[in-house]
Amino acid sequence: MTTITRYRIVHRSFYNYDEPMSSGASVARLTPVDTSRQTVVETALVVEPTPDERAEWLDRFGNHVVEFRIDHPHRSLSVTST
Repeated sequence: MTTITRYRIVHRSFYNYDEPMSSGASVARLTPVDTSRQTVVETALVVEPTPDERAEWLDRFGNHVVEFRIDHPHRSLSVTST
């Protein structure tokens, strides 16, 4: 008999800046990979403030990569992966 266990994992990164940031670019690799021992059912990456540009792809190792750029003044950055 096979037992299926489901996990909900949340990772949050939060940055506060002393001075407003005029722009910034980041790359996130925060999504688990499907393997023979685990299946990713659902995933989401939320960036606040909303990026002006966002691109997603798989790197050569099969990792989900999200690159984003914020080109307006902001005092904080929040990245939440679920």
